Amino acid sequence: MDPPVLTDDQAAVYDRQLRVWGVEVQNRLSNAKVLIAGGDGVAAEVAKNLVLAGVGHVAIADDTPCSSASFGNFLVAADSDPLHSVAEASVRTLQAMNPLIKVVSVPGSATQLPDSVLQGADLVVASGLTFSEVSKLDERCTQLGRMLFTCSQRGPSSITFVNLQTHTYAEKGKDGARGPDQTVQFCSFEQALTTPGSKLTKRTHPLYKVLKASVQFEKAHGRPPGPADVDVLQATAHGLASSEGGSPAAKELLESWAMDEAELAPVAAVVGGIVANQVIRAVSGVEMPMKNLLFFSLFDNSGAVEDMPMAA
Repeated sequence: MDPPVLTDDQAAVYDRQLRVWGVEVQNRLSNAKVLIAGGDGVAAEVAKNLVLAGVGHVAIADDTPCSSASFGNFLVAADSDPLHSVAEASVRTLQAMNPLIKVVSVPGSATQLPDSVLQGADLVVASGLTFSEVSKLDERCTQLGRMLFTCSQRGPSSITFVNLQTHTYAEKGKDGARGPDQTVQFCSFEQALTTPGSKLTKRTHPLYKVLKASVQFEKAHGRPPGPADVDVLQATAHGLASSEGGSPAAKELLESWAMDEAELAPVAAVVGGIVANQVIRAVSGVEMPMKNLLFFSLFDNSGAVEDMPMAA
C-alpha cells in the first residue's frame, strides 16, 4: 500500500507537527472522529487543541443556551446569539480555527447522549459529569466499543478517567520507525475504584481518596457533595479508612472538592492540554496513552497518572 499523502494545504498548515509525529500519525488524525460532550473550560481547551492538531471530524454536544454558557468556555463569542446552543457557537469558533477539518454540533449534552451520537465517534471526551454519570457513560461506551475520556474539575483540582478498553498501540523508535504492536487492557470506572486504602502508597496521589469518598457520597445521597456537605464528606472518608485501612483523605482536599464548585482557567488549560495530547495518542495508535486516572491539583502544583486498580 502506498504511504498516505497529505494535500499541499495540510502539509503547509501542519508542517511543525509533521516534524514531531510524521505523516502516518497526521493521516490517522485526519481520519479520526472525536465527540466532545460538555461545554466547560476543559472541554473548550480539548476541542481547541484537537482542532488545531488536525483531527478530521470533531463533534460538539452541549445544548445549553449561550446565555447560560460556562464562564470558562472561551469558544462562545461575546456576540453569540443567546438563544443558540453552546455547541453551535463553539462550532463557529472552532471551524474558523481550522477550515481543513469538519466541526459539527450534535444533539444532546454530556449527560444525555443518544446512542446514535456515540456510535458516530471513535472516541468520546466528556466533561462536567458527576461520578455516577461517569460510571453510566463508561458502561455505554464499553457496550458500544467507544474509547472514553472523562474530565471532572472542582476549583484547583481535576480528576480525569480513561477507558480505551482493549487498546493496540506501537512505540516509535529513535529513527521514527513504528515498532511492533502492543496491546494493553483498560478497566471500567467502577473497577478503577477498587484499590483499598491499605494498598495505597505514599506516592499515590491524595486525590484518589477524594475520588473514592466523593463516589461513596454520591451513591448514598444521589448527588455530588456541595459546600454544605463538608462534614458529611469527611465522615465518609473516615468511614472508608476504617473499613479499608490506611488514612482518610486529606481534609483540605476534601473541603476544596466540596466547596470549590467553580472551575479555574489555569487548571482547565493544563488538563485540557494533557487530555488532548493523550487523545491524539489514542486515536493514532502511536505511543502508550495514560492509564487510567490523571490527578492534577494546584495544592501541590503537580499531576500524577495512577494505574488503578493496583496489581495484587
